[in-house]
Amino acid sequence: MENRTLVIADEMFGPRGEAAELFSQLLLCLEPERPRQFVFNTPLYGSIESLYSKQELDIIGKQAGRIIFGVGLRELRRGVPPEELFNLFRKLILDVSVRTTGEIYLVTIPEAASPNMPSSINHWNDLIGTLQSSNIILLDFAKEETLFQQRQLARGKFVRNLWNEEGEPTPMCLTLLALFLQKSFMKNTYLK
Repeated sequence: MENRTLVIADEMFGPRGEAAELFSQLLLCLEPERPRQFVFNTPLYGSIESLYSKQELDIIGKQAGRIIFGVGLRELRRGVPPEELFNLFRKLILDVSVRTTGEIYLVTIPEAASPNMPSSINHWNDLIGTLQSSNIILLDFAKEETLFQQRQLARGKFVRNLWNEEGEPTPMCLTLLALFLQKSFMKNTYLK
């Protein structure tokens, strides 16, 4: 269904998927006349591997016109090498892309989400960027988060934390992510 958006995300979207919920509310409030449905699989309790094995039911079966993937953080934090994780994720995305006519959105992960392994995060972001095509779109939240921090520093005041010491997103981070998704969708999808 063209008006249905499926969000599949791990803890980067919050412990209860708060960023996904806020994103949907922003879109509904800004354009209440547009028919929209949202399906959330966030927080994703399983791994990308389990998602791959259940894609028929959890992804294809949802018949979404737009699918947002905000995944990878959990496995990268556990030490899974980015290349290994990407090999499975690439298979998942390619399988889904040939079985749906909808758009697929891949959300990058900011370095601060896993401060002990920024090179793994950056490598993951580079790898998922290679999947871009006519219906696979990269949403660079990592860049957005960096620009936000730079704009805060330009004020000459303290920088508000977007991540706590454990690398969990703060409420401000979840709000920034929801706003970023909303702006990206308004620009790239809904106003075509």
